[in-house]
Amino acid sequence: MAMSISRLKIIRQSFLWVLALMLGVTAGTLYAQTLDLNATVVTGETAIDFGSLKSLEHNGEPASDSAVRQVRLRVNSGLKRPYVISQIVQDVPVNPNGTVLEPEGLRFRIVVENGHGIVRTPPLEPLRPGMQEIYLADDNEAQTVLLITYNLTPPPGQKAGRYHGTVTYRVDAR
Repeated sequence: MAMSISRLKIIRQSFLWVLALMLGVTAGTLYAQTLDLNATVVTGETAIDFGSLKSLEHNGEPASDSAVRQVRLRVNSGLKRPYVISQIVQDVPVNPNGTVLEPEGLRFRIVVENGHGIVRTPPLEPLRPGMQEIYLADDNEAQTVLLITYNLTPPPGQKAGRYHGTVTYRVDAR
């Protein structure tokens, strides 16, 4: 009986090693692989509020009103392989009457504060609905810190109203 239990342990250990090799890791790091994403609004709030901006002056000329808000993303990784950070815009920003904020009105840019990967978007890219890869991390990147700057400039003739939208972030292993 003791011999068969010992054999079962050896078979089980061998199976775990084969599984670990198939996954591309050693048994010691099988449980140490994690991705941790933390998003912080730079002003310390939990939501970004651009306040009141105007699109036209009283004389009908386009206004140059704009506001800037920032989010800092921090990713800690124990993967030792690339990962991708994505930005997800659920819907285009709308006001309570259903008027859509034109995409060119809200743009963003990304500055890498810590990391050696590749920013996947051009500067001042319009914020569009859907999921968009914004950063591809290096193979051995243990930490990435991105500063995302959102710039709201209402297009000329944009209807007044309090526009709301949701942006979330996601990190996935490659």
